[in-house]
Amino acid sequence: ESSSVTTAQAVGVITAIDTNENILTLDHEAIPAIKWPAMTMGFKVADPKLLNGLVVGQTVDFELKSEGETYTVVGVKSKK
Repeated sequence: ESSSVTTAQAVGVITAIDTNENILTLDHEAIPAIKWPAMTMGFKVADPKLLNGLVVGQTVDFELKSEGETYTVVGVKSKK
């Protein structure tokens, strides 16, 4: 069984950072690449180091990688 792996770029505002569970909660804009409307949701981060230096209220560009129905944040950078 082959699972399709997709990545999508998006922009969001950080609403919560859970360093215990490595979950980043983002209020993100619509993500046309994966047909998602704008919403707030928590994502697992691929590497806990991605959370370093992030703060609630910060606007970030982020990259999601999907494996099946699971979306993981694989990249985050502050918007200038």
